[in-house]
Amino acid sequence: MKKALKMFLAYFLWLVAGILIGTFFYTLYLHSLGLIAGRQSHAFTRENVIISFFAVTQVMAMLSGFLLIAWRIRHPGNFLQLIFFIITQFISWCIIFPLSAHFETRYISSNPSIFEQESIPLSTGYFRESEGKVYYFLNEENTSSLKIDTRDEGNAEILKEDWSGYAELSREALPYQDVLIKDSFKAKYSSYSFFGTLIQSGKRELTKGWTYWLGFLSMALVLTSIYGMTGYTAWRITNYSICSVLYGVILFCNGYFWSPAMRDFRNLNFLQTGPFGYFKTWFSSPFLLFCNLVLALILSVTGLIAFIIKKKRGR
Repeated sequence: MKKALKMFLAYFLWLVAGILIGTFFYTLYLHSLGLIAGRQSHAFTRENVIISFFAVTQVMAMLSGFLLIAWRIRHPGNFLQLIFFIITQFISWCIIFPLSAHFETRYISSNPSIFEQESIPLSTGYFRESEGKVYYFLNEENTSSLKIDTRDEGNAEILKEDWSGYAELSREALPYQDVLIKDSFKAKYSSYSFFGTLIQSGKRELTKGWTYWLGFLSMALVLTSIYGMTGYTAWRITNYSICSVLYGVILFCNGYFWSPAMRDFRNLNFLQTGPFGYFKTWFSSPFLLFCNLVLALILSVTGLIAFIIKKKRGR
């Protein structure tokens, strides 16, 4: 009982610590997106902190299971640990994630300007490069600029009442506001976000209905089933490796399945007809649900067999 209670306490401590630390750093990231060279801005705005809090809370709900699995490998206990582990995962996936998504939606709907793209002028006095051309703005409105073509045959010219330089630099800077800030972070932009895709798919299933939400929770089920592998071998480092790889692969596969790169696969004929097509009335992806359930069964049975064998050997 003592070890089970310690696991429960560790869950809440890690959850709170993870949310606080994650909110701090994600707020700094959101702040960096809006930075413009030569201009000051407040790092911790109310909007950035609240949006960061919701996003990090949802990520921590997904990762809490792995933290407890790692804790259990180091502190093995009795059957009560499993009960408490299941309770914590129910809290994470069925209470914390839905509530966080609900209040985030309410906050955004009451503050629609949060995600509106503002056309913030870039500062003067800086040379900015984009696709072999350098721009130097001559006024605060960015309508006049010096354009320098850096190619061998290029030349320099003054652009007046011309927004093309600002438009090109803004496009090149995405997701940042200023290409100089992006270059300072050496950031590469991708429209695909791993955790962003997972979170958005969860929010989508919540709004579509309870059967769709159960389909999303199949990922939580298979992640919870990894608990059975915590004592698979006598070596902790091996158990750490097995569980971490499984947790990462399952999260990746469930997230990548909904990425733009998998659109053609999701539209394959065998996923739209037959049994998978029939169950699409209740689930967004019966195929993904089937894969998660099968893997959850395999992991549970494997963990149970390993436990029985260890008991017979007197471990």
